[in-house]
Amino acid sequence: MNLSPSHTEIATERIATVLVATAKAAERFGADAGLSCRAGCGRCCAAPGVHARVVEMQPAAQKFLRSGEAEAIFAAADASPDGPCVLFQAHVGGGERGACQHYEVRPGVCRLFGYAMTRDKYGEPGIASCPTMRADQPEAFRRADAAMASGALTGPEYRAYDSAVLELADGASELLPINRALMAAITRLAYALSDPSDQ
Repeated sequence: MNLSPSHTEIATERIATVLVATAKAAERFGADAGLSCRAGCGRCCAAPGVHARVVEMQPAAQKFLRSGEAEAIFAAADASPDGPCVLFQAHVGGGERGACQHYEVRPGVCRLFGYAMTRDKYGEPGIASCPTMRADQPEAFRRADAAMASGALTGPEYRAYDSAVLELADGASELLPINRALMAAITRLAYALSDPSDQ
């Protein structure tokens, strides 16, 4: 019996390292910019339309396959493939307030949104953020926008993150609604774990 990690498992560990580094960079940027999400807000998590690459969901898939949760999570995602993220748990009463139940394996979009730079078509920096954050912290955004325009504030950029992810994608680069990406990642990892040729 071959107990060495498969090619796909090694790629999954590498993407997990990128995700951790991305989260740390986003946290530093948020602290430097004085920005934060509203406590318990799940507005983006509870909304349909969030997309992720299959490779970004592989650490979550690996966790669920190891813990025995994969089948139940796959079924939940399959019941709402284009809906809100199945890993988000609304607080009692539902709505947009809640929390991610698997925060440590969330994809890059969840780590970066609100705490990453984007560039417009002219190359000017901006912050990828939701209307709730901007409404709650208008002065912090004004200062952050001015600091970025002057070059005094920099942070992780979506484009650089996506390039790093794509280098590790190895056939899992599809950008899909988050639940579809999770299902594809579970399928991919389950197959890799059962296929001796992936060693």
